[in-house]
Amino acid sequence: MAPNRKLCEFQNRYGRSIMTEITDNLKIWLMQHQPDDFKWGWTDCNTYIVEYVDWLTDSDYISDVRGKYFDARSAFKFTRDYKQLDVGVEEAGFEQVEEYATGDIVTYAKHGFVCGHIVAYDYVHSMDVDYGYMCIPADRIDWTDPEIKIWRHNG
Repeated sequence: MAPNRKLCEFQNRYGRSIMTEITDNLKIWLMQHQPDDFKWGWTDCNTYIVEYVDWLTDSDYISDVRGKYFDARSAFKFTRDYKQLDVGVEEAGFEQVEEYATGDIVTYAKHGFVCGHIVAYDYVHSMDVDYGYMCIPADRIDWTDPEIKIWRHNG
């Protein structure tokens, strides 16, 4: 698998590689998404989480989401008319928890839009409009922000 130039730039910016500690099936899932560039409605933070939910729950929510919007404005409208990401995560069987752990989903509400991320081994992974697949150390997140919700699947 060829390295993603944007991911490498992002990792170099933070001075470390994130995949060295991840050794289970979640690592494989995350590695499959490393080469992805950001594309609204296909590989954005919402579709990233919906695919992850499908992977964990053996469901097919992605067919309701993928390709239904093509820019920030249509994404906002789609989630307003369809459902916000945190509502969908809860409907898929995730429960809100206080402390994050590997495998949890993090949602963050900003300007009326809910973005999604995955926690894996003290890093937060997502799709970023500028970098595509990205991750940052979890200790760089302000976990006290009231707009952040942590979700855990108990299936």
